[in-house]
Amino acid sequence: MKRGKLLVSTGMVVTMLTLAACGNSAGTSSPNATATDKAGASSQTPATAKAVKTLTLVVHSSWVRPGFQAVVDLVNSKSAELGAKIELEKIAEGDAGDQVVQTKFAAGEPPDILSWYDATWSSKLGGSARLEDLSGDWMKNYDSKALDTPKYKSDGKLIVAPFGEVGTMSMFYNKKVFQENGLQVPKDWKEFLAISEQLKAKGITPVYFAGKDAWTLQIIPLVGAVRDSKEKVTPTADGLSTNKTHFTDLKLFVDSISKVKELADKQLINKTFLSDDDQSSHQALLDGKIAMYAMGSWIVPDLVKADKDKANNIGAFGIPFDEGQLINLSPPSGLWVPSESKNKELAKKVVAFMVSQEAQQAYFKAQPDIPFAKGIQVNGLVSAQQDIQKLIDEGKSFQSPLDYTKYQKGPFEKYLQDMLVGGKTPVDVAKELDNDFAKAAKAKQDPNWSAK
Repeated sequence: MKRGKLLVSTGMVVTMLTLAACGNSAGTSSPNATATDKAGASSQTPATAKAVKTLTLVVHSSWVRPGFQAVVDLVNSKSAELGAKIELEKIAEGDAGDQVVQTKFAAGEPPDILSWYDATWSSKLGGSARLEDLSGDWMKNYDSKALDTPKYKSDGKLIVAPFGEVGTMSMFYNKKVFQENGLQVPKDWKEFLAISEQLKAKGITPVYFAGKDAWTLQIIPLVGAVRDSKEKVTPTADGLSTNKTHFTDLKLFVDSISKVKELADKQLINKTFLSDDDQSSHQALLDGKIAMYAMGSWIVPDLVKADKDKANNIGAFGIPFDEGQLINLSPPSGLWVPSESKNKELAKKVVAFMVSQEAQQAYFKAQPDIPFAKGIQVNGLVSAQQDIQKLIDEGKSFQSPLDYTKYQKGPFEKYLQDMLVGGKTPVDVAKELDNDFAKAAKAKQDPNWSAK
């Protein structure tokens, strides 16, 4: 999941987005890129071809969208110049895929390049000492303050190079369904429940839960985590990282977890949610069989690919909590180079190219979205992306402290599944997250926990 951890102020986020959004404009979507793994090979001499090495890049399968693929294709088309081409190794989503990454590192057989989360996750791989410093000239195209955060740096080393778009989480909805039923976008939770009941009465599934892909169940509470902090992202993250604040202390976060349960208890979700997956939601949302789906902005390219015309009928609004709409905003995670790679210097060269303006321009030509790199021209934002940009401009986007803590939460999605089948309460879920932090901290002999 994109989930989708830097300690920056809201003001800095606005600065980054202002710079990134300069080239954005509405219009029609650019065509998707096609695979060109062998591009450029025909023009190589036999001697040159032998010099081209194949680098393995491990990535969660759902992350390989048109923009990602376009950059891989560009690298492979320039294989003679770069001396390398990329071979993707796609892994499962969520915890299952993360275990694959950790197993590779534990066995001393990491990939040449890894597309993963933020730098705080390096603790799961043995620390920053096992990863290369990726600092370089490419950094001039990015916000220096953003790069100088725990999202990209660990122990003073820049071990993650940001790759791709700014990520957001919000509620996607079928505008035609709303219009045909005389519904307005809800401003708060009370209105949200009211329109959900109206849709249910008309035989339309109000909200879709993809319980088979359990990671999707996290979206609403992850957005809800910003409710307790908003502009106080750093103090909240620091408190969680030092055992001064606990997940159970974040009352609005716990309330956000309870809202997931409330939707299920009131039968405002699909009846077969435990066996329904994320992929099935896409066409159902496009066809109006479901009205709303809480998801990350990474769903948009998939909707466009499935049906470009219908995709322009999909809008987005902030998760409507009691106090109003909110979306979770996060700069992108990125690319890592393991120090144990036999091709680490070549991998660093390729990563530097992948995050360059040239490569990022190719990314956003294939996949119009909100870029993190400066100076990227974007045309063709579809309706939902325009709605998200408007929410950002209106100040309804905030970064979550949960993304930028020293330690990482455990299998949040599993705890939510347990809650939905009656095995846990919302408070129990929060306690499990506290236990995960305590376990990770004690394993590191963190005095903030060992002294307790």
